[in-house]
Amino acid sequence: MTNQAIRRELTQLQQQQKMLEEQVNWMRSVIQSAGFDGPWVSPTLAGLATGRSCDRVMSDIKTAEQWRTERGKPWNLVYGEHYRNDQSSDSYKATWKVNVAKYAEFTKIPPDQLLF
Repeated sequence: MTNQAIRRELTQLQQQQKMLEEQVNWMRSVIQSAGFDGPWVSPTLAGLATGRSCDRVMSDIKTAEQWRTERGKPWNLVYGEHYRNDQSSDSYKATWKVNVAKYAEFTKIPPDQLLF
């Protein structure tokens, strides 16, 4: 490859990089305007993102918590990976957060393959 061809290629790649950066920034602003500030969101937002109701998300968390606390075993939904409790030290009520990407993977598990 000649120096001129390398420069043309480099210029094209820099233009593509700038375009991709602009697209990522646009997508980030759209996602943030929808209330998503990162991978950990409220059960309501997780439900909206996955097409499930908040009640269904909470039911899944309740089942996972029963498996974790009463049986001492992880369920298909794993604490710290799929969901967590962001409860403050001065609060008496759980503040559940859901990793929306991991929860979306969980929703794809066929019901007959879930642990029960």
